Amino acid sequence: MIEATAGGSAWFVRRSRMTTLVLLLSSGMALASSGGETERIASLLAQALISGRAVTARYQEVINRDQSADKGLTPEFFLEEMCREFEKRTGIDLRALEPTSARNRLLLAFLAASRKTFEHAQPLINMQGLGFKGFI
Repeated sequence: MIEATAGGSAWFVRRSRMTTLVLLLSSGMALASSGGETERIASLLAQALISGRAVTARYQEVINRDQSADKGLTPEFFLEEMCREFEKRTGIDLRALEPTSARNRLLLAFLAASRKTFEHAQPLINMQGLGFKGFI
């Protein structure tokens, strides 16, 4: 369970960012020998991160509501919105990816990490009585 204090929120955000950073660093090391494709994959991973942050920003007011316990911002909802945002930005439908290439495996791993982050944040997002939750 996530602590309802600013310290607990900050810890969660730091942990989520660290997980993302480890994923991105390990993907760069695994692809170091593939030349220009490395930059393309890095750009797509950056767009995935930006897409997730855009969705979080779009629903920030809902996340920070202190009156309602179930806001309907489930991991499934978040991922669907993130996939739409990513497709709008890149033309790639993340929902249709198969793990047949390094690029697809990394994007799918990023989706799994994003889902896990949102799953772990559910107690914080749905907490009543706390306005700003530090989930940004």
